[in-house]
Amino acid sequence: MKISPFYFYQMSLRECSLAVNGHHKAIERDYNLAFMASYNANGAIQGGKKFKIEHPFDENKKKSKKKPTKEERDSTLEWLKTKF
Repeated sequence: MKISPFYFYQMSLRECSLAVNGHHKAIERDYNLAFMASYNANGAIQGGKKFKIEHPFDENKKKSKKKPTKEERDSTLEWLKTKF
């Protein structure tokens, strides 16, 4: 976790929990990046011209969420009003 023992033993339980959770997220992020790198490398070598490389930091994929229409929002609001 890259924390010296001196500072580790001075931490509260909440701080330790946050440090451990952050460490697990960093491990998961590193694993996902290594997986995408090996996936793209193997696909580029063995996939030929049909293979399309996936970019893990592509902003277009993150922005392509479907926005609800006004009618969908109104129907959801009416449904919620009937529940309460």
